[in-house]
Amino acid sequence: RFFARWLLPVYPLLCLLAAHAAATGAAWALRRLPRRSASGLRPSSPASPRPAWAGVAAGILLCAQGVLFSVHNDLVLAREDTRGLARDWMVRHVPEGAKVVVEPVVPDGWATDPGRPSRATGNGSRWVKWRTSRSRVQNDGTVRPGRGRVVKLEDYERTLRPQLVDSYQRGGFCWVLTGSTQQGRAFAEPDEVPAAIRYYEALGRAGRVAFTALPTKDARPLHDFSFDFSFNYYPLGYARPGPEIVVYRLSGESCA
Repeated sequence: RFFARWLLPVYPLLCLLAAHAAATGAAWALRRLPRRSASGLRPSSPASPRPAWAGVAAGILLCAQGVLFSVHNDLVLAREDTRGLARDWMVRHVPEGAKVVVEPVVPDGWATDPGRPSRATGNGSRWVKWRTSRSRVQNDGTVRPGRGRVVKLEDYERTLRPQLVDSYQRGGFCWVLTGSTQQGRAFAEPDEVPAAIRYYEALGRAGRVAFTALPTKDARPLHDFSFDFSFNYYPLGYARPGPEIVVYRLSGESCA
């Protein structure tokens, strides 16, 4: 994995190097472009460097990217998160107490109404959630007998297999929410988690898409997955925060 924040200690040094390069470049440019005299004729010797316009231009160029993307990031973060949009839709369309599968792309409290614990579930959540935090599947794909193990967030994709879709439907878990911060990781390296790829294909065949929330402009789906970009929204194509969310409605077995 790579995180851009690992470079944070280097940024001050890069700023100093960039400033030195700008000052040196401005001085070089002024030496190469001698000023004209009041009569309009070039003087016999180059004029002494003056940092006026060259220094201002260099400063604008150095700051332009930071200003542009800071404003962009503020605008994106001012809009509602895709996970909030998905929750609002589910509140309106998924009955309280219904069984749902929610990929680990939201905090646990996402399924709870603040200050109003639900009486339809045993833990106060609005819906009964499939336990994605436990699995009998090991990281190498082998099945472990018993209650299974606690699944780390970064290992979730390794626990997926197409048989899970049938288990959802038999158990009455008829709503499945997926997020690109999990699903995208699988499709970025499909050879690492082939069972997860088959799982998403089975999910697409067994269910219909009931709702989609996209963080990009013009409702365009994400193409090239980036873990960093999924959280810092650096590309200008982002219009709102959050992952790409898809909610499926299953119809087999107990969900018919």
